[in-house]
Amino acid sequence: MRKEDRVAQQFLWRGDDRKNPPQKYVMSSMIFGARSSPFLAHSIRDMNATEFKDAYPLAYDAITSSTYMDDWIDSFDSEEEAARTISEVRHVHAQAGFELAGWSSNRETILSDVPTETRAHAPKELATNAHLCDKALGVLWLPRYDELGFNTKMHRVPEDVKNLTRTPTKREALGVVMSIFDPLSLLSPYAITAKILLQELWREKIGWDESLPHEQATAFAEWQADLKCIADLRVPRCYDTRDSIVDRQLHVFCDASEQAYAAVAYWRFRDASGNVKLALVAGKAKVAPLKAQSIPRMEL
Repeated sequence: MRKEDRVAQQFLWRGDDRKNPPQKYVMSSMIFGARSSPFLAHSIRDMNATEFKDAYPLAYDAITSSTYMDDWIDSFDSEEEAARTISEVRHVHAQAGFELAGWSSNRETILSDVPTETRAHAPKELATNAHLCDKALGVLWLPRYDELGFNTKMHRVPEDVKNLTRTPTKREALGVVMSIFDPLSLLSPYAITAKILLQELWREKIGWDESLPHEQATAFAEWQADLKCIADLRVPRCYDTRDSIVDRQLHVFCDASEQAYAAVAYWRFRDASGNVKLALVAGKAKVAPLKAQSIPRMEL
């Protein structure tokens, strides 16, 4: 940072000296993790794109409208449009010294001009940050088949808990369940089962570092065992877009019980031959409130 701007990054430091006043320091380079960091990153990225808006309109739209933090996620109607946009985006970013890495697509041909060393060589983790995927379940995109899957490695879960050789504490169980990254609720039937179990622990006032009681521990172990099924689950990323589709309908269902309530949306496609195909859009499920409510009210 320029010397005249470093005053914005002052901090106090005293280390192990608890008797004397703290010393005042300034950071000489831009820090990450400050409240202003996301704003600054977005602003500089978009300002650079704006400078090339007239010459590279495809890049401008892609960078300013389809970029999430430092990830660019986009879809196109043709391979030609995709390849042209990729070329423009790489060129515009390069003018500011930025280079995108981890390139991935369900059509490898459009990445022909992208250096091999900057391409992704594993299924793409679709999470807000790397820590989230490492902790428990994360959404995967498998470009080769254009399907969504789920990472079930649970790196940060203790091995003895993961292997079902030790009963987890309430804190550990909560950490596993609440770190499921499932923005479209594709795993609602799986996740809500564990959340109902956690609610039972709250009712019984189990301490944070107490092991789960036998009944709940057995249920939690059964829930964990189902991870093997989740690992094999595949969901098509793309809805049916065939030209022969003559009717499209959006169907939404909701239901409630004493334990939970949920809603789910499906596309229903019918082609000219009368064939019908369904595609899951999204779902949502929540445990019933601790304060009892009527089932009709929860359905509303």
